[in-house]
Amino acid sequence: YPQLMSSLQEQLLWLSDEEKKKIMSWSPFSDKPANWFEPELMFGADKFDVVITNPPYIQLQRNRGELGKKYQPYHYEVFTGTGDIYLLFFERGIKLLKEDGVLCYITSDKWLRSNYGTKLRSFVIKNAPLQWVIDLGPDVFDSATVDTAIALLQKTAQPQTGNPKGVNLKEVKKEDIDLDAFLKDAKIVACTSSDPWTIVSDNVEANIKQKVEQVGVPLNKWNSITIYRGVVTGLNEAFIITTEKRNEILDNCKSEEERSRTEEIIKPYLRGRDVYRYGYQWADLWLIGTFPVLHLDIDDYPALKEYFLSNFDIRQLEQTGKKYPELGFNARKKTQNKWFEIQDSVAYYAEFNKEKVIWSEIVTEPRFCYDTSAFYIDASVFFMVGEHVKYLAGFFNSKAGEFVFKRFYAGGGLGKSGYQYKKIYIVQVPIPPASTDPVTVQRVEELVDKITEQKKQDLNVDTSLLEKEIDQLIYKLYGFNDNEIAFIEKYCNAQNV
Repeated sequence: YPQLMSSLQEQLLWLSDEEKKKIMSWSPFSDKPANWFEPELMFGADKFDVVITNPPYIQLQRNRGELGKKYQPYHYEVFTGTGDIYLLFFERGIKLLKEDGVLCYITSDKWLRSNYGTKLRSFVIKNAPLQWVIDLGPDVFDSATVDTAIALLQKTAQPQTGNPKGVNLKEVKKEDIDLDAFLKDAKIVACTSSDPWTIVSDNVEANIKQKVEQVGVPLNKWNSITIYRGVVTGLNEAFIITTEKRNEILDNCKSEEERSRTEEIIKPYLRGRDVYRYGYQWADLWLIGTFPVLHLDIDDYPALKEYFLSNFDIRQLEQTGKKYPELGFNARKKTQNKWFEIQDSVAYYAEFNKEKVIWSEIVTEPRFCYDTSAFYIDASVFFMVGEHVKYLAGFFNSKAGEFVFKRFYAGGGLGKSGYQYKKIYIVQVPIPPASTDPVTVQRVEELVDKITEQKKQDLNVDTSLLEKEIDQLIYKLYGFNDNEIAFIEKYCNAQNV
């Protein structure tokens, strides 16, 4: 693009000092109307030939959504409350372009795959089809830990018809990047719809993706599966207790009836750090389950009331949102709940007692654990209930499950090797239904049972042979051939070094 860059430099040179000051003083966070930053108002041009920037990366839901509320009245087509402000910069930049003008941004790469990027992907397809994308991964900026990507779009009256080219440099050391060489070996990016966009590394990976989508059914279309988040207490120091403290509270009960009532609402509890692949390591922690949906009367639990009031200032327990800097603490978030209740209503509390699969959200490798012990979990952990959850534990822990999630549906990585197994990403994964091959699925479930039982006895026991058998069964369900299996195995082995 030598001519493009030469043209850009010429345009910048003829700007007056006053025009430069206008540009430098403009802020997207000002209270000026959204149409203030127009080329004709800035320096007399109709539209721009080129728009290049590194927009800010700020979540619109920060500060309880205050930033999002500020921009919602401007009716951006790509606006979503769970998104990031750089989405709005994309729309604004595209609208500032001349016909056939070019936009080039370096941003987080999450818009390419995430749920919150769906509207932007659709907007790009219709207004400025993607021409190139370079997925750089982490460590591009010292001050930002997000995975970044460079996107080049061209405004046109014609919607996206073909697939652009892309380069995935996430696994390449930055010092080894020869951009010219990598661009010559660019691959196809599948982006003819608003579904997640992926840079496939070669034809083998493209074939894998095609089989996954042909055989699998996205989890959000499985009518039998429901996913929940763990419990938000608002003050873990008060509501998460040790076995010793639990026994002390129970011993302080004045009658067997009170003890029985109190024991009933104190539940075994797992944190994200306690959950492993096919197993868990309970830290002898308990949750005081005063869920608002139960409509409990704290006077029916004198020993529990005494525990709260003896160990905490009631203002700290209250759910008023008040701040007490002089006391060194704040009240919990403002809700309609009572001072002794959990912050969230937890209307789904009965689901914890069912057979379920629990998993840690932020991990470097999948950590899915099948549980029948009625453990309650914290907010960094998700769980699913329904039919064939045992099979799903085997699937997500398998190498095929890991590959499919990380490469196609994870919504981008987290730092150098982390991934977020969030619900919004999990439900997009196309998984072979149990009806695909009932005998194979039943064998997966039998193996999950065996591994789970062994992990209960010894979390560090070697179950690799059983896990490899599950890997082979999942490959079979998708119909992967030897080359595709080798490709998946190489990727997963490199990820888990």
